[in-house]
Amino acid sequence: MFVDMIENKEWIEKQQTEDEVDDNSQLLQKVKANAIENLDENFELIADRLFMAIGGFKKIEAYITIDSDMKPISVAPGNHPGSKNEGRDCFVSYDEFDLVIETTRRPLAHTAHWDHLEENPGKKQQGIIVFLDITKVDDNLWSKNKRKCDRIKPFFHLCDADFLFKLLKDQPTAFSKFKEFLFASEKIWREEKDYEEIEKKIINLVRPENEL
Repeated sequence: MFVDMIENKEWIEKQQTEDEVDDNSQLLQKVKANAIENLDENFELIADRLFMAIGGFKKIEAYITIDSDMKPISVAPGNHPGSKNEGRDCFVSYDEFDLVIETTRRPLAHTAHWDHLEENPGKKQQGIIVFLDITKVDDNLWSKNKRKCDRIKPFFHLCDADFLFKLLKDQPTAFSKFKEFLFASEKIWREEKDYEEIEKKIINLVRPENEL
């Protein structure tokens, strides 16, 4: 039996509880250790649950296919016919902006689906890619994302799952801290000219303990 996660409002709200955050964190450790089947599906589910836990949204739409036990069956399909959210893993609408979420264990340039961002959105829209480890992102993705950022307004922020879990150590402030990250990240992407300098500063923003 397939379940529409988008309609399961009670389960979505439950993701903000300490028990669910801990459960999701344990799932991430299994993915990191290759100790579970369906690695891509489970990592996408982890990211979806993280944005549910961070909260602050008016609407969240996760397109992964899950079963009646809320276990992943398949990743989000490549397209959603007739939907403006075509091809996206997850779409989150906040009061001031919308966020297109992509999730990947493969930190390569082609994993940034810039075409999943609307050309003329009704309000500010950006993307964010969640990786397993931001320090392992391919140089080509950093440089290409900067070129896209310079040519068009929408772009993808880059972070990893550990960073989002770090925000949830104080769940009531998680959303405000997440917005601070987005503001600081955008400033770096817009103002810095050299993608290598951007890489250093974004990694330091996500993992300050790894100062370069």
